[in-house]
Amino acid sequence: MSSRQPIASIAKALALVDAGDLQSLVALHDLLVETAGGSSDAGDGVRDTLSEAAGLVEGIILRQFDDVEETLRRLTALVDALDDGGDASDDSSEESPTSPTELIDDELLSAWLAECDSGLAEAEAAILSIEHADPASPDAETVAEIRRRVHTLKGECGVLSLDDAQSILHDAEWLIDETTERGGAFPCTTLIAVVDWMRHYAAALSDGSPTPDDADVRMLLDTARGGDALAETPADASESCLPAVTESPVAEVADIPDVAPLAFPDGIAGDETTVEFAAEAREHLTGAEASLLEIEAESDDPEHVNVVFRAFHTIKGVAGFINLAPIVDLAHAAETMLDRARSGRLELRGTPVDLAIRSCDMLRQLVEAIDGGAFPAATDHRTLITALLDAAEGRNIELPPAPARSAETPAESDDASPEATDASAPTPAATTPDAAASRGTRRVDQTVKVSTTRMDGLVDMVGELVIAQLMVTQDPAISATEDQRLRRHLAHMGKIVRDLQEVAMSLRMVTLRQTFQKMRRLVRDVAAKAGKTIELSIEGEDVELDRNVVEEIGDPLVHMIRNACDHGVEPADERIRAGKPGTGHVTLRAFHKGGSIVIEIEDDGRGLSRDRILAKCRERNLIDDSRRPEDIPDHEVYNFIFLPGFSTAEKITDISGRGVGMDVVRRNIEALRGSVEIRSTPGRGSVFSMRLPLTMAIIDGMVVRVGSQRYVIPTLSIEQSFRPTPGQLSSVLGRGEMVEVREKLLPIHRLNRMFDLREGADSLDDGLLLVLEAGGRRAAILVDEILGQQQVVIKRLGDGTVPTHGVSGGAILGDGRVALILDPNAMVEGAVAAAA
Repeated sequence: MSSRQPIASIAKALALVDAGDLQSLVALHDLLVETAGGSSDAGDGVRDTLSEAAGLVEGIILRQFDDVEETLRRLTALVDALDDGGDASDDSSEESPTSPTELIDDELLSAWLAECDSGLAEAEAAILSIEHADPASPDAETVAEIRRRVHTLKGECGVLSLDDAQSILHDAEWLIDETTERGGAFPCTTLIAVVDWMRHYAAALSDGSPTPDDADVRMLLDTARGGDALAETPADASESCLPAVTESPVAEVADIPDVAPLAFPDGIAGDETTVEFAAEAREHLTGAEASLLEIEAESDDPEHVNVVFRAFHTIKGVAGFINLAPIVDLAHAAETMLDRARSGRLELRGTPVDLAIRSCDMLRQLVEAIDGGAFPAATDHRTLITALLDAAEGRNIELPPAPARSAETPAESDDASPEATDASAPTPAATTPDAAASRGTRRVDQTVKVSTTRMDGLVDMVGELVIAQLMVTQDPAISATEDQRLRRHLAHMGKIVRDLQEVAMSLRMVTLRQTFQKMRRLVRDVAAKAGKTIELSIEGEDVELDRNVVEEIGDPLVHMIRNACDHGVEPADERIRAGKPGTGHVTLRAFHKGGSIVIEIEDDGRGLSRDRILAKCRERNLIDDSRRPEDIPDHEVYNFIFLPGFSTAEKITDISGRGVGMDVVRRNIEALRGSVEIRSTPGRGSVFSMRLPLTMAIIDGMVVRVGSQRYVIPTLSIEQSFRPTPGQLSSVLGRGEMVEVREKLLPIHRLNRMFDLREGADSLDDGLLLVLEAGGRRAAILVDEILGQQQVVIKRLGDGTVPTHGVSGGAILGDGRVALILDPNAMVEGAVAAAA
């Protein structure tokens, strides 16, 4: 780069600056600081002038100057002096060209490529609608939509350091603004050319080929402006243009404007731009918080700091564009502190990390305030900004008190909108990307945002199609046909229907990543409140589950992890006395097992005390005094903690100990057709294991007959089926009918008696026994006949039906008859209770 180019770029950027456009101000500030940092061989006067100019821009951003126009004139004079002096830094050697994707994470770039394709398609459709109607009198709303799409793509290009594309889009945005102001014909042809160039550019990034030349599209843009050359501007949100060392002065605390009361402009809640910003901001904050927790765990990967900085920088830029001043002020202060950490002038440990995490909390609260949520207190907002700027300057500060947080919920619970979700959205970018990763061809998944109501409706209709297909294939007339051609067609149709059902179900599958990542914050907060040091390890966060299941397991996870931290893991001094490390460890893992998903919470704490649980049970008359403690199996003892109000805690804390959580855990999991069990070793820790179905829409079931009635029993709960012999059967006094299976007596439950049927086998010799397992317990169920195994679509019984114990839903069979789906947990529980 020649010695004149940086100063020329600054002059052009200054000419384009709008005092009301925060993004352009931030871009100019970043360019000034970068140029100052790269002017090591220039005179002190040049560096001082650049630093002074950067300070003036920062003062405008922080609203420190009453007369902004006068400040801009001072800036112009400083830059003119540099341009005239020609004493800018000189770099006579040409740097080797760098690919635009060299420093971009593959997953992040792939996500952008998908968004770019969608944005360009929508912009193109809007441009064509204007061209088709009347370019001389374009619809104002359509023009605004095109400008918004161009502006969004420009900002995203800046974040990814795609400077060529950002410059083209900036010129296009400027052309739209000029056309709107002067009232000329809308430049449809030129903007279509920009869209085409962007498509070629994105395709080149996708397959790793050279990016297209931009000379022709720039000439079109120049011509559209009447021949006046458009100035090129630096990347206004590019993290690569951010300073390595920021020399500009940080605003003094006393100069920060008091923003009380906090408020946003009227009418922003329903604005599409604001809605998109809120969704993206939540995602950025989730990623930033995860990286901050990694930093706090003493990770030395510098990319974590970059991820956090990028989040605040992006939020600040977009919030400035839509005039959300409280968000801009806080994000800028946090960004200033993080920039010191990026440049090595501040160690991001202890208080600065806490401040950054609290900034995430407050920014999240401000984002929620967009939709009518409560604003944080103005004094808290100002105090946090003050602390951030003090920390950035290395001053010793007293950490402000943290706002009260509920121990009942994790840091975040509303990332997923109930109204619209990305049915196949890419997972968030990894927090430790490998810059040297393969740069091969990228296959971009195309994504669309679909209303969850519509998606669930599609799944229901596919379920109806499956039922209709079964009705056809199982019709007696079809079963009796000998037409082989018809049979082949029906078999082909059946395969297509099954494939369609699998695709429809996959639309509802989401990973556990976000749910698991929220638990990191929960462990941190609970450990801090309990005065412990606890590490959380996560395994299997990419396992997929039905979206409805994922939404429902949040509360059970919160309760179990909170209990593991508060009750399970001992204080450091107690652990050390027991020969353990002072830092406790909790593991949250998920994995596939036998067609289900298992989620486990394991801690290395003190474990459950059988004696204390049994003592509490006898105190509450839950166990017959005649039963010897050694005869009661562990799983039965541990299951008592799931009873309402049951607690063995020696003291009640504001975290747990009231016995009001674990019963909710079990109830919620069983409502999902799942089960929970506990394994524990005194002194070594406990494992809470949840077994959940992959989906809530379909089930693999065994269809059984009792008299003329049909029932469906989930296949995964059936251990075996057999016709009992007289030698296996017995009656135990006070415990009813029993059957010996593998040297153990199991209680027998007759379905005809349970549902008060006046039909079905009366003699055990005439029926079949199915051994069911649920929650570590087993029982035998008597049925007349097994009709077969099939996959059925689960149907709610409807609001008009009376709830029946032991029934979890219904299914329409191939012959059109309705079969009740039995709840294995209720079946086994009823049989065990009757035999107790």
